[in-house]
Amino acid sequence: MEREPAGLVATAASALVDALAGDDWERARALVGRLWGHHEPHRRSDTDREVARDRAMLLIEPDDEANIADLTAAWRVRFRRLLAAEPAAARALLGLLAELTAGDGSSDARTAQHVNLGAAGRGRVPIPVVHRANGDITRLRYR
Repeated sequence: MEREPAGLVATAASALVDALAGDDWERARALVGRLWGHHEPHRRSDTDREVARDRAMLLIEPDDEANIADLTAAWRVRFRRLLAAEPAAARALLGLLAELTAGDGSSDARTAQHVNLGAAGRGRVPIPVVHRANGDITRLRYR
């Protein structure tokens, strides 16, 4: 996996686990369900159960750093497998990340992020190049 998709996968996994530990976990569950429902519908119910189980684990030991690291690693693997099976899901994963991090209030300073995604394999897949500022997508173009 190229560096940019690996970074997207890691960031999305971390943002998801953070969301599952918070009050907005049901929205995170709906976003993940929508992602899998669109790209791998046969796995949606399994993914819903995984989200609920992970939320329960986070509630039992909310400050257990090893548990948080394990759950984040597990979501990295799930997201990586999703992108390997369907590279076009990268755009949807980026959207999930944008929704999970939108308005999180973590910083009042103006922040910007530039993400390049790539895919390997046969066929031509449009690759989004996204520019974000303050959690909003400011420009989206395709290579």
